[in-house]
Amino acid sequence: MFIVFEGSNGIGKSSLVKEVAKNIRFLGEKVHETKEPTTTQLGELIRSYESEVKGLPFAYLIAADRYLHIKNEIQKKLDEKMIVISDRYVLSSLVLQRLDGLDLDFIWLLNNFSIKPNLTVLLTGDDKIIEQRLNSRATKTRLEANNSIKEELDLYEQGMLFLERKGYNFMVVNNTKYSIDHNAKIVTNHIMKLVSQR
Repeated sequence: MFIVFEGSNGIGKSSLVKEVAKNIRFLGEKVHETKEPTTTQLGELIRSYESEVKGLPFAYLIAADRYLHIKNEIQKKLDEKMIVISDRYVLSSLVLQRLDGLDLDFIWLLNNFSIKPNLTVLLTGDDKIIEQRLNSRATKTRLEANNSIKEELDLYEQGMLFLERKGYNFMVVNNTKYSIDHNAKIVTNHIMKLVSQR
């Protein structure tokens, strides 16, 4: 089963992924955690050039990293009957690359051969709380520093509606109103229900 966590910078994706993965392991399932950009040489290159490479070249790099991610990691772990949980996936491209000036349909064209997750967990919340979290960071990436949180949240909602029309399955979770523990339990229960139905 392939599960994806999406949401704006500062929404708490990484923290929630860790808690959900821990809960699922406690229930006896094998879990593989991963993220995008990946920890491969290409993924690290993308991170190191994120402040310099923008727009179309950046979109191609992200798409290439994603397709290699699917081939070399995600699909292999799925074949081993593991639950794969990714911090970011296609929806992030539909949002962040739009903020970089690209057209939604073009971004989808680059990414539409990506395998469809069984579930995408979209984290949302209060833009002011998210901004406070980002401002507490020692450094910010180009996309964290230059974009409106409210606009980013709106684009995530638009992207979700777009992907739902493509058959993607979503769960929306407010990750500023409730605690990580509370949300991790809700998401874990939902995932385990999906597992039991397979």
